[in-house]
Formats: sequence, C-alpha cells, structure tokens
Amino acid sequence: MKLLFSHEKQGGRLRGERGMEAFRAIFDACNLSNLGFLGHWYTWEHDRFSHTNIKECLGRGLATAAWQDMFPKSTVSHRVHSIFDYCSLLLDIGFAFKASLL
Repeated sequence: MKLLFSHEKQGGRLRGERGMEAFRAIFDACNLSNLGFLGHWYTWEHDRFSHTNIKECLGRGLATAAWQDMFPKSTVSHRVHSIFDYCSLLLDIGFAFKASLL
C-alpha cells in the first residue's frame, strides 16, 4: 500500500503529494473507509539505527459501508513485529463462534 498523508511517514525522503492524492482518490471512487486500528501506529520499519530509521503506516484495513454494516464490531490490530520489516494486521470481525462437539 501507499501513504495517504505525509504524517504517516517518519524519516527518509518525503513522498510526493501527487501520489498520495491519487491514492486518496481511489479510496473515494471505491467508497472505501479506513477501519482504523489498535496498537502501534507504524506498520513498516526500515533500519534499527535512530539516525537512518524510516517508519511508515502502510498496512490498513479498508471496507465499504455495506461491509461495515455487516460487521459493526470489527477491529483491526497492528501486531508487534520482531524479525520482519512489516507488522501483521489482525482483523477481528467481532463474532464469537462456539465449537460444538458431535
């Protein structure tokens, strides 16, 4: 994914506003909403040294209004990463399933 806004990046070279505007236009054209998230803000990190570290919020949960109506209690969590550059995203649709024994 790409950045939606410049504040979603820390460190490194600035991203072009034109690319972010185009990405936001796709969201609008598809009527997608950002589901928000729980947990750490940045989903991608490059380099562990403070002077060269780059962090970006690249992963996000997107949904249409119809999907949000079907799953109103859904949440997206940014999981802590350790050995990979990206943190995983966990989508919880808000249902509790009970396993039945036959």
